[in-house]
Amino acid sequence: MTVLSYSYRPHVLAPERMFRLQNDGIAWSAARREGLIPYSDVEQVRMFKVRFLGSSATYWNFELTPRSGGRIKVGAASRVGFSAIDDRTSVYLPFIQELQVRLVNANPDLRVETGRSWLHRVEVAGGWLVVGLFNLLRPVSLRLTAGTAAWLLRWIGPALLRGHRTARTQIAVAYPDKSPAEIERILSGMWDNLARVGAEYVQLDRLWDFKLDQPHRQGRIVVDDATIERCKRLFDRPPGPVLMFGAHLGNWEA
Repeated sequence: MTVLSYSYRPHVLAPERMFRLQNDGIAWSAARREGLIPYSDVEQVRMFKVRFLGSSATYWNFELTPRSGGRIKVGAASRVGFSAIDDRTSVYLPFIQELQVRLVNANPDLRVETGRSWLHRVEVAGGWLVVGLFNLLRPVSLRLTAGTAAWLLRWIGPALLRGHRTARTQIAVAYPDKSPAEIERILSGMWDNLARVGAEYVQLDRLWDFKLDQPHRQGRIVVDDATIERCKRLFDRPPGPVLMFGAHLGNWEA
């Protein structure tokens, strides 16, 4: 058999880990430690992608579970610093593909599973929390939820979110004639609007309860009388194609 090798660094505080596919098993070494796991001893493998905080890129991970205990993880992302990653996918995938072939040949009953990274689990849990919060807020007045969310984000955004600094820099470049006070007012309005958009998501299906025969029951979205009359005429005309133009004047195209 061909001897293939692969090395990577799982995190910045760990030493480089070297893996070699030998005839009888996968050999590993890290710092002054080394070992060999026979292919026939591996009872389960787990494949999944990982993503790191602050990045949208994903990298393959491959975990081996031997019957003798322990676990070996081989990843495509090699850490070269606290935030820097060396993507070794091009050499990682051929190594893993050959490893899979040797594992299956040595153990036809090998269990292969797909998994999730811890960050993915956190994001899924966060998503369910947001859905639960939305369900709790649906019975509450939109005026109250939007106003409260706007007040909170007008404080949290400037104090804690780095996007505030980025937006301030971009506004200063785009509008060099604006005073610092004017820029801060724009930024405050940005956070206010963003919070209200989030609150409106909770009751998006209720933003506009429009009925053509009751045009004055328009909710929070207003349509002028001339447009309403045009719509009525469209209903009265023979069926056929109609070309309509709309302006993006708010957060929602309803």
